[in-house]
Amino acid sequence: MRVNTATDVMSLKLHVDSDVVWVLAGQGLPTCTGQRVVDFFGTDMLKNCDRVRVVGNADNAALIVALYTLKLRKEIESLEVVTPLVCSTYTERQDPEFVLYSMRNFTRSPSLGGFHEVTNLDYPAYALINELYNQEYTHGFKLTELSRRYLEAHPAWPALSFLRFIDEVKCAHLIANIIDPRWYIDPCNPDRVAKLESWLGLNPKTQAGVFDSKQSKWRYHNRCSLVFNCWFDTSLSLEAEDNFKEFGVSPWDEDMQNCPVGMAPCDFVWRVWGANKTKPITAGLRASQMFVRFLRNTWLSALYTGSKTAGPFPLFWPADFFKHAVEAAAYTAHRSKN
Repeated sequence: MRVNTATDVMSLKLHVDSDVVWVLAGQGLPTCTGQRVVDFFGTDMLKNCDRVRVVGNADNAALIVALYTLKLRKEIESLEVVTPLVCSTYTERQDPEFVLYSMRNFTRSPSLGGFHEVTNLDYPAYALINELYNQEYTHGFKLTELSRRYLEAHPAWPALSFLRFIDEVKCAHLIANIIDPRWYIDPCNPDRVAKLESWLGLNPKTQAGVFDSKQSKWRYHNRCSLVFNCWFDTSLSLEAEDNFKEFGVSPWDEDMQNCPVGMAPCDFVWRVWGANKTKPITAGLRASQMFVRFLRNTWLSALYTGSKTAGPFPLFWPADFFKHAVEAAAYTAHRSKN
């Protein structure tokens, strides 16, 4: 059920600010409940409520997880999330009243970050965020059994697991940081990845600070470092360099009769690194960009698999993405098993 009018006054809008739930009901004014999420669900606010709308950000993760449970129980009819860019500036996003008002008039299509229904494909992202946030106080920077289950259930994981040697913990935190690739779609050019790359700090200056501790940290250093550490490992780089020196950057064919040599088809990110390794900063940046493009494109494709909007064709075509046919074939074989 979707609102067709330019101004939505029918849904109940919720938002968490400083761990406290704010509410905008109907044509009323934004109200601070003074309650944390766990206490809010003990009230009557959600009784006889058909549609709930929430901004899809990390602060609202616990709220979304709880609301999705109510949806499964059919205690609410609809739960929709929208991009945090419902507000155009950081300052606006820090004002819960402005956020709630802005949600009333946001009419962008779902594929461009507009409101979309939370499904079983969206739920693992928010459940993972919530679990990672909660475990910071007890388990530190590692995966619990529950967070690993959420990661493996996430629509991006079947594709990410194609890569060897990736750091599962870093990948989980990267996915939790991105939340939803639709939040970074350029309305003027939906196929461009530049908006997501910019937010992740994938530029030469930030990458330089990540690669060399002697250089100054630049904008979005932590995000750029997180992407880099998802796939990069110093010991692996030494092994990869030896491989490139002896066998080159082309992948070996998995159907070869003899023992394969060189980098495997699933090591396509390392091949990008190897092709640029004479310039270490450029090599790291180009490989991270490839990694993010792969994550973003396969994630979007998974979100739209089977949807009427996408039609019968997947958004991600291995033959169009990978440089070598053997890489595409290996990826297709990997996905057929997952």
